[in-house]
Amino acid sequence: MLTSDSSPPRATIPVAVADAARGWGGEDVRVDLLAGDASTRMYYRATTGGASGHSGDAAAETVIIALHDSSFDAVEFPFLQTTDLFMTAGVPVPRILSRQPAAGILILEDLGDRLLQHVLMAKGPAGVVATLYKRAVDHIVRLQQHGTPRLNPNLQAGRLALDAERFRFELDYFFTHVVLGLHGIKPTDRQRGAVEAAFERLCTRLDREPRVLCHRDYHTRNLLVTADGRLVAIDHQDARRGPDTYDLASLLYDPYVDLQVSRTRECIRQFRQARGLKEPATVFGERLDAVAAQRLLKAAGTFAAQKVLYGRSSYLAYLPAALTRARAALQRHDTHADLLAALTPLLPEWPG
Repeated sequence: MLTSDSSPPRATIPVAVADAARGWGGEDVRVDLLAGDASTRMYYRATTGGASGHSGDAAAETVIIALHDSSFDAVEFPFLQTTDLFMTAGVPVPRILSRQPAAGILILEDLGDRLLQHVLMAKGPAGVVATLYKRAVDHIVRLQQHGTPRLNPNLQAGRLALDAERFRFELDYFFTHVVLGLHGIKPTDRQRGAVEAAFERLCTRLDREPRVLCHRDYHTRNLLVTADGRLVAIDHQDARRGPDTYDLASLLYDPYVDLQVSRTRECIRQFRQARGLKEPATVFGERLDAVAAQRLLKAAGTFAAQKVLYGRSSYLAYLPAALTRARAALQRHDTHADLLAALTPLLPEWPG
């Protein structure tokens, strides 16, 4: 019998998911709704075997069923393309066990629920954390060195880019949902003009950065730590070309965790050495912080929009860290003084 002990009642398990679960595990299969992310996808764990059917039982077998909001193309669906791209580049991602395009369903390898975020929040051993971050940086380098040459116009990741237009859209999204929406601030025409001009300068600046294959959302909530200690990337369907510092900035200035300064410095050293970058540390630091500031403001916009548009308050817990770290990135370099000056009067989190 198909069952569920998750928060929603059994009847809320979609028919397509129930059918996919039975097709994989037979009639005696259990289905649990998993905690969602800030997307329209829904994830379920199907479990068969074991005394109680729970995935924690030694004899249990499990898979993850990903339900998308519509059907997809069996060849051109971005998640399928990026999975192949990442695996070819040597970056671990969950294996696709089955695909049902008409139903909008993928059945994926179940690698557990332990995120890199959980390891840091549990204050795991320093040696373990160091190893995991070393692997995380190594994954970024592999994507850039082995994934970038495989990009082509037939792949969404080869067609799309984190460019000036995309960066500006994300900054406008931040302004709309944080400044205007969440905070309810009404800037003057002069204030709005100053912000728009500063946004445009930053986006033009970032558009000149070298472009490589980027995961695009590379942080501790999108990195799984498996039972055998492997680090696996998830949520990689939006991979695209972007600045060579983008994924590193996402990892090191992640608002979901507090990373030691020494760890950040070691990761930067590892990345620069692996990529063979010869530019002065000050130049690289400015490039990294410019991307970090944009990325963090983008994240702040996403967190606020979850509340403003969908009534979800949980992401607001990470808003202060995103804004504080964006401000710090801007403060470290005189080149971003205009954006700092323009935003400070409009953000209560940024004291003047």
